Amino acid sequence: MAVHLVVFQGVQQVVNLTDERLHILRFFSPACRRYYLLSEPDP
Repeated sequence: MAVHLVVFQGVQQVVNLTDERLHILRFFSPACRRYYLLSEPDP
């Protein structure tokens, strides 16, 4: 699984974050989700 944070001309973008990877990341800790620029999962 590779999700990348790219900064190009001062704009940050998360690249390669598919729905499946987003689902998997919901099981990670809040700190890890923040790293991937994700908010807390819906209950």
